[in-house]
Amino acid sequence: MRKALMSLTVAASLMLPVGCAHKTVQAPIPGSINSFDSTAYQTLRTAHDMAKSLSDQAKAGTFKPSPVEKVAINQFIADLNTADTVYAAYHNGSATQAAAEKAINQVTADQAALPVGGK
Repeated sequence: MRKALMSLTVAASLMLPVGCAHKTVQAPIPGSINSFDSTAYQTLRTAHDMAKSLSDQAKAGTFKPSPVEKVAINQFIADLNTADTVYAAYHNGSATQAAAEKAINQVTADQAALPVGGK
């Protein structure tokens, strides 16, 4: 049995391309109006996940943000709320892609600048 499993593993690995770059293609989000809409949704979703994680850790007492961290986190969340509003308006056709990009870029910058996680 072990020999058969090892043979199957070796055979499967030989079928994989060797030395070729692999590019992951992200499927669009159902209901998105274009690739920007899909990417914007994913970016905001990731930011929301981070905000929720920080909140959950703070509530559990496993993360105690300093005053500087609290200011940065609050700014991140405020900009995330603004970006959600602008993104929803873009998705519904009442805001431009440029406005949505600007709001989302601010969230991304805020997120990258958060002084948490060993920074």
